[in-house]
Amino acid sequence: MHLRDACFELKVGQMHSGLHKLASKWLHISDSYVASSNDCVKLLHPLEITDNVLSTIFMGGIDFYSTVFIHGIRFTSADYAQGKVGDDSSIIFKTGLQENFGRIRRIFTVNDTGPIFYVDVFKKN
Repeated sequence: MHLRDACFELKVGQMHSGLHKLASKWLHISDSYVASSNDCVKLLHPLEITDNVLSTIFMGGIDFYSTVFIHGIRFTSADYAQGKVGDDSSIIFKTGLQENFGRIRRIFTVNDTGPIFYVDVFKKN
């Protein structure tokens, strides 16, 4: 089972309560951040930084954050995770049929839109 599948299974699946509790703890999923239909994205810990690369790509107001919860699943930037016990900055995602692994470099919004991830992708040799 992929990590993404496990996260969704925790929210909607029929899972043994002991396994559910253990997987929730490992994946840092907290019921206090369970999203309702009106509140499925929660940006936390705004940062006062600038990123010259992103500023040249996106016009408008760019706001940076270190943490975002999407449907109760926690994602953090690599800078925030550095030195912490848990690291929620590593992700597996698909582009087309290609599975990719990367670390979230930045979490940001442009002109108060939804969160965007800037990800360093690790390629297979």
